[in-house]
Amino acid sequence: MMRARSLPLIPQVLAAGAAAMTSLGVAAQVVAQPDDSVSEVNALYDDITDEKRSDLILLPKVLELDEMPPGFEDFEPDEFEQMKAIMSWDPPARDDWVDVEAWLMAPAQRALVEALAQATADERIDMHMAFAQPYGVEGVAESFELVEAGYYTEIGDPPCLAAAYFGYIDAIDQILVLGWLETFRLQAKGDPEGAIEVAMDMLFLSRQIADRALLDEVLYGMRCSMFALARVREIAFEDSKRSSPLLRPAYLGDVVARLDPLRSAATVDRIVWPRASKIAAKQLVALAYTPGAGPDLTRFATSLARVDVGRHPLRVFSESAKYERIVEEQIDYYAIDELVDDVAIDSGSRWQLSPGSPLLSARSEYDLVGREASVVRAAYKGHEQMFAARQWLATEMAGTRQALSLQAYVLQNRSLPPLISSSRPDFIDRVQRDPYSSASRKELQFFVPVRDTPKGPRGVDKPYPIRVFALDESVGVFSLNLLGDTFCLYSVGVDRQAFMANEVVQGDEGYSRGDYILWPPYSSLVRKFLKDTGRIP
Repeated sequence: MMRARSLPLIPQVLAAGAAAMTSLGVAAQVVAQPDDSVSEVNALYDDITDEKRSDLILLPKVLELDEMPPGFEDFEPDEFEQMKAIMSWDPPARDDWVDVEAWLMAPAQRALVEALAQATADERIDMHMAFAQPYGVEGVAESFELVEAGYYTEIGDPPCLAAAYFGYIDAIDQILVLGWLETFRLQAKGDPEGAIEVAMDMLFLSRQIADRALLDEVLYGMRCSMFALARVREIAFEDSKRSSPLLRPAYLGDVVARLDPLRSAATVDRIVWPRASKIAAKQLVALAYTPGAGPDLTRFATSLARVDVGRHPLRVFSESAKYERIVEEQIDYYAIDELVDDVAIDSGSRWQLSPGSPLLSARSEYDLVGREASVVRAAYKGHEQMFAARQWLATEMAGTRQALSLQAYVLQNRSLPPLISSSRPDFIDRVQRDPYSSASRKELQFFVPVRDTPKGPRGVDKPYPIRVFALDESVGVFSLNLLGDTFCLYSVGVDRQAFMANEVVQGDEGYSRGDYILWPPYSSLVRKFLKDTGRIP
């Protein structure tokens, strides 16, 4: 499934794409066949009233936005490499910050900041807002402006949910970039609490998207939630470096409580396996196969190519060639239909396991699917990223709660905590478990550099060296020393072994060992390195 970018879908392109697919063998009678899949998926949002729809609040305000400042217009906060790169930036240090700040203060941008707060105001599990825009152009037909801007989910003709293009995500990108810049503006003005509030709004909006029904949307929402949580910690950490911190212990304790998994709409445990993924897969089978037989030779290749090309329907012809070459290898209709069910059941069952369960290391039904079942691989595209993303997000959430509670302890007592449990019960109800730990569910790891790390000759205190394997390739690997002026909080990471954060890999499975650092925040470490080496002001 493809996600949105900056160019709007225009009717001429859609018409050209429809004509191209008709000429490639997507027969007119197929287009005319009734398809209840879209109605079935849209019915999932029927019980959400207009008063609870955040999309009705936010999207009209995005339409009114002034042009984004140069350098920010194409930022995609869910792309890991780009997310980690931009988090190392220091916007107020940019030469054009005065212009960026003026843009932030313009009426259209102020209106969207206020709309973001309104659309995320209720943070309770049972009362929160929802992004409930229906799928298909018919879902926004009453708003010509949204259609013209492409801020809806395009599913084509004949409808194909597996090939959905989420045009509204371009609008979410803009909201999150605006919010991210607004946090820097407030922080630079000496209002870190205001900055955290905006970052929290970003989090709750992202979680609304993670509650959507299709797989690509859930993945996007989880990734953006990580981005927002990391920014919350970063604001708190940067404030801790001030000679007189401005954040109040009680405020940080309140943020921790607002992220309580038993009460908060942001909780990770309540993210369900995409509710419409099986419906989308069944619909794709219906498009690509002759019921009771094998692949439809006139529609198989073009149907799967649609999933690949997204908003570029004119590429269907070239992309369909690779599927034409393997059409004879495909299993029959009954086998493919059964496999769709098997993957759905297995995925839903695995999703019920805790993120650190060793059972997740076993190969899934989706992992076992070969090219003889290409429809299944196409329909569940993105499946392989879901579990890793959830584990990252669970770690970010647990780490944010624990780190903020410990920093609240520091502010209240004006000393570093002796133990990870020192902030309990004043600022947190329990020590947070490590989502990367095995079934034994160990706690997150904690130490204070210098105080708790190896001494030099004759027992002399010395800084604690760590190596950071930056996710942004342009930064690479760098080393720095942690001093005894802060605590360190980390997860054991993908290898499930604690190495006192001496190698930081942030859950990147490409490394055989290393930890996931939470405090000091990864982004603050990268920014410090870039400043120390003169690569950013």
